[in-house]
Amino acid sequence: MPEHDHAAASPSTVPAILAPQILPAITASLDLPVGPEGLIDSVSAKFERFVMDQIRAGEQVCATAKQQLAACEQQFQKAAHRAAERWAKSAQPHLEQARRALNLRGELQLQCEVTHTEQDNGLPTVTADAKFYTEKRPSGYGGFTYADEVELNFEITLAQMAEDGDEPEQAWRELQTSRQTCQQQTDLLIAWRKKLAEIPYVQRQAKAHLTDVLLQQTEPGRQLYQTLQGQFQDYFAGLPTFNSKSLPA
Repeated sequence: MPEHDHAAASPSTVPAILAPQILPAITASLDLPVGPEGLIDSVSAKFERFVMDQIRAGEQVCATAKQQLAACEQQFQKAAHRAAERWAKSAQPHLEQARRALNLRGELQLQCEVTHTEQDNGLPTVTADAKFYTEKRPSGYGGFTYADEVELNFEITLAQMAEDGDEPEQAWRELQTSRQTCQQQTDLLIAWRKKLAEIPYVQRQAKAHLTDVLLQQTEPGRQLYQTLQGQFQDYFAGLPTFNSKSLPA
C-alpha cells in the first residue's frame, strides 16, 4: 500500500478543512506567491530550472563529444598520413635515380600532408600532397624554401589504406560513430534550448486557460468574457484570414 494511504488511515491532528486564515499564513511562511497566476509562475519557474539543468548537462556532454570527435579525427588523420607516406616512398627509388642522373647533392627528404573527404558511399578518399626535397632553409619570412623540390599529388581509398592493416578502417568507423554521436547530442541540446524559449509561451497559454475557466464560473464573468470576445472579433474583423487554398498550385 502506498505511503499516502497509510497516512490517510492514521489519526491526524491536521483538520480536514483549514481555517480561512491558515492558508495565507502557510503561503507567507513558505514565501510562495498567492493566487492562481502565482501558482502558474511557481510551476513555470520549477520547470525552467529543470530545463536549465538539462542544458548545462547537455553543454558538458557536447563538449566531451567534440573532444572525442577531434581525437577520432586525429587518429584517422595519422593512419591516412602513414598510408600516404608509404605510397609516396614507393616512388622514391625512381626519384633517387633521377637525382643521381642530374648530379644533385643531398639526400631526398619527404614532407607529406593529407586531407580526407567522405564520398557518397560513406567511405573516405584521402588526398595526399607529398613533397621530396634535398634541402630546407628558412626563407626569412616565417616560412621555408626547398632545394631540388619534387611534388606528388595522389588519392588513396580506404581499401588501399587497408594494406597497412585494420587500423585505418577501425579509425574510420570510430570517426563515423563519434561524428554521429556528436551530432545527436548537439541536436538534443538545441531541442532543450528551444524548450527553454517556449516556456513563456506555455506560461501565457496556461494563464489564458485559467482566465477562461475563472470567468465561466459566474454569470458576470461569462458576460464580461462574451463582451471582450466580441470586442476582439470586431477588432480583427477587417482582416482576411489566411487560407492555403489561396496559394498557387
